[in-house]
Amino acid sequence: MLAQLPKDGVDYSIYGYPSGIIGLRLMPNPDFFGDTPAAAMARAYWKQRVEDSSNDAYYTDTNTNADPKLIRPFRPSMACAFCHIGPHPQNAPADPENPQWENLSSIIGNQYWTPKTGFANLLKANNFSAPYHREPTARHDRYLPR
Repeated sequence: MLAQLPKDGVDYSIYGYPSGIIGLRLMPNPDFFGDTPAAAMARAYWKQRVEDSSNDAYYTDTNTNADPKLIRPFRPSMACAFCHIGPHPQNAPADPENPQWENLSSIIGNQYWTPKTGFANLLKANNFSAPYHREPTARHDRYLPR
Protein backbone atom coordinates (compact mmCIF):
# COMPACT_ATOMS: atom_id res chain seq x y z
CA MET A 1 0.00 0.00 0.00
CA LEU A 2 2.82 2.45 0.87
CA ALA A 3 4.61 1.71 -2.39
CA GLN A 4 1.55 2.91 -4.34
CA LEU A 5 1.55 6.38 -2.74
CA PRO A 6 2.86 9.38 -4.67
CA LYS A 7 6.31 10.63 -3.71
CA ASP A 8 7.48 14.22 -3.49
CA GLY A 9 11.03 13.83 -2.21
CA VAL A 10 10.72 14.58 1.51
CA ASP A 11 11.43 12.28 4.45
CA TYR A 12 8.19 10.30 4.60
CA SER A 13 8.84 9.05 8.13
CA ILE A 14 8.69 12.67 9.32
CA TYR A 15 6.43 14.48 6.85
CA GLY A 16 4.24 11.67 5.60
CA TYR A 17 3.01 11.27 2.04
CA PRO A 18 1.20 13.77 -0.19
CA SER A 19 -2.56 13.36 -0.12
CA GLY A 20 -3.47 15.36 -3.20
CA ILE A 21 -5.08 18.04 -1.00
CA ILE A 22 -3.10 21.17 -0.12
CA GLY A 23 -2.29 21.17 3.57
CA LEU A 24 -3.02 17.49 4.23
CA ARG A 25 -0.38 14.76 4.44
CA LEU A 26 -0.88 11.06 5.08
CA MET A 27 1.06 9.55 7.97
CA PRO A 28 1.29 5.74 8.07
CA ASN A 29 -0.64 4.48 11.10
CA PRO A 30 1.66 2.28 13.24
CA ASP A 31 -1.42 0.46 14.53
CA PHE A 32 -1.97 -0.70 10.95
CA PHE A 33 1.53 -0.98 9.45
CA GLY A 34 3.32 -2.12 12.61
CA ASP A 35 5.00 -5.49 13.04
CA THR A 36 2.71 -6.73 15.80
CA PRO A 37 -0.09 -9.29 16.00
CA ALA A 38 -2.59 -6.44 16.59
CA ALA A 39 -1.44 -4.65 13.42
CA ALA A 40 -1.72 -7.88 11.44
CA MET A 41 -5.28 -8.29 12.74
CA ALA A 42 -6.03 -4.66 11.77
CA ARG A 43 -4.78 -5.28 8.22
CA ALA A 44 -6.81 -8.48 7.93
CA TYR A 45 -9.97 -6.74 9.19
CA TRP A 46 -9.39 -3.85 6.74
CA LYS A 47 -9.02 -6.34 3.89
CA GLN A 48 -12.22 -8.11 4.89
CA ARG A 49 -14.33 -4.97 5.45
CA VAL A 50 -12.93 -2.64 2.75
CA GLU A 51 -10.79 -4.32 0.10
CA ASP A 52 -12.92 -7.45 -0.33
CA SER A 53 -16.20 -5.52 -0.27
CA SER A 54 -18.20 -5.83 -3.48
CA ASN A 55 -19.12 -2.16 -3.40
CA ASP A 56 -17.59 1.05 -2.09
CA ALA A 57 -18.80 0.32 1.43
CA TYR A 58 -16.07 2.42 3.06
CA TYR A 59 -17.44 5.49 1.30
CA THR A 60 -21.15 4.66 1.21
CA ASP A 61 -22.01 2.46 4.19
CA THR A 62 -21.90 3.93 7.70
CA ASN A 63 -21.73 0.41 9.16
CA THR A 64 -18.32 0.18 7.52
CA ASN A 65 -16.88 3.69 7.69
CA ALA A 66 -18.05 4.29 11.28
CA ASP A 67 -16.96 0.85 12.52
CA PRO A 68 -14.96 1.54 15.71
CA LYS A 69 -12.95 -1.67 15.20
CA LEU A 70 -11.79 -0.59 11.73
CA ILE A 71 -8.24 0.77 11.98
CA ARG A 72 -7.43 3.16 9.17
CA PRO A 73 -4.09 2.75 7.39
CA PHE A 74 -3.27 6.45 7.55
CA ARG A 75 -3.57 9.34 9.96
CA PRO A 76 -4.03 12.67 8.23
CA SER A 77 -1.77 15.49 9.38
CA MET A 78 -2.75 19.06 8.76
CA ALA A 79 -0.72 22.15 7.92
CA CYS A 80 -1.86 25.76 8.12
CA ALA A 81 -2.48 25.75 4.37
CA PHE A 82 -5.44 23.41 4.72
CA CYS A 83 -7.54 26.14 6.32
CA HIS A 84 -5.82 29.31 5.18
CA ILE A 85 -5.17 28.88 1.45
CA GLY A 86 -8.02 29.41 -0.95
CA PRO A 87 -8.81 30.41 -4.52
CA HIS A 88 -7.46 33.81 -5.51
CA PRO A 89 -10.49 35.91 -6.49
CA GLN A 90 -8.53 37.96 -9.04
CA ASN A 91 -6.64 35.11 -10.65
CA ALA A 92 -9.02 32.25 -11.39
CA PRO A 93 -7.47 29.10 -12.90
CA ALA A 94 -8.05 28.30 -16.55
CA ASP A 95 -8.87 24.75 -15.45
CA PRO A 96 -10.63 24.73 -12.03
CA GLU A 97 -9.77 21.04 -11.54
CA ASN A 98 -6.04 21.79 -11.88
CA PRO A 99 -5.22 25.14 -10.29
CA GLN A 100 -1.63 26.33 -10.25
CA TRP A 101 0.07 27.96 -7.25
CA GLU A 102 -0.50 31.43 -8.72
CA ASN A 103 -4.27 30.75 -8.62
CA LEU A 104 -4.19 30.34 -4.83
CA SER A 105 -3.86 32.88 -2.05
CA SER A 106 -2.72 32.61 1.54
CA ILE A 107 -3.21 36.33 2.18
CA ILE A 108 -6.92 36.29 1.52
CA GLY A 109 -7.45 32.94 3.18
CA ASN A 110 -9.98 30.32 2.29
CA GLN A 111 -13.17 32.29 2.07
CA TYR A 112 -15.20 29.18 1.23
CA TRP A 113 -14.18 26.93 4.11
CA THR A 114 -16.43 26.31 7.10
CA PRO A 115 -14.78 24.70 10.14
CA LYS A 116 -18.04 23.06 11.24
CA THR A 117 -18.01 20.80 8.20
CA GLY A 118 -14.49 19.58 8.87
CA PHE A 119 -14.35 19.44 12.64
CA ALA A 120 -17.83 19.41 14.14
CA ASN A 121 -20.16 17.82 11.61
CA LEU A 122 -21.32 15.19 14.11
CA LEU A 123 -21.72 17.51 17.11
CA LYS A 124 -25.17 18.39 18.30
CA ALA A 125 -25.78 22.06 19.06
CA ASN A 126 -24.88 22.75 22.70
CA ASN A 127 -22.63 25.07 24.69
CA PHE A 128 -19.52 23.09 23.78
CA SER A 129 -20.15 23.17 20.04
CA ALA A 130 -21.70 26.66 19.83
CA PRO A 131 -18.56 28.31 18.37
CA TYR A 132 -18.58 25.85 15.46
CA HIS A 133 -22.29 26.12 14.81
CA ARG A 134 -22.38 29.93 14.93
CA GLU A 135 -19.18 30.74 13.09
CA PRO A 136 -19.86 32.22 9.65
CA THR A 137 -17.97 31.04 6.60
CA ALA A 138 -14.29 32.12 6.58
CA ARG A 139 -14.56 33.80 10.00
CA HIS A 140 -11.15 32.43 10.95
CA ASP A 141 -9.44 34.71 8.40
CA ARG A 142 -11.32 37.94 9.09
CA TYR A 143 -8.48 39.36 11.11
CA LEU A 144 -6.44 39.70 7.92
CA PRO A 145 -6.62 43.01 6.01
CA ARG A 146 -8.71 42.77 2.88
